[in-house]
Amino acid sequence: YLRSLNLRAEVKTSTMWGEGKNFTFQQVRDQDYDVILFQFILPNEVKLYYCTKEAALENIMVDGHGQHGGGDATETYWITFDLETVPNYITPIEHLLSNE
Repeated sequence: YLRSLNLRAEVKTSTMWGEGKNFTFQQVRDQDYDVILFQFILPNEVKLYYCTKEAALENIMVDGHGQHGGGDATETYWITFDLETVPNYITPIEHLLSNE
């Protein structure tokens, strides 16, 4: 819970997968939260990004991102992308905390 913003947060963490700065965030679900915090663990740093639940519903929790049942899964989802090409709906945490 992000008390100062009155937001419920779901936290997803990933280390690098494979070549480059590729990350996979798993077990994305439609649960009781306002934002998802994406924590990127790199060898010498940690980065924190976020997206709204609405953005996750529109972009992650859709066909082709299903987990545990293939692309047709309807309860758990996942997303994979390179840190150099983060989707535009996933934003650095500084944007959320800019008024802090």
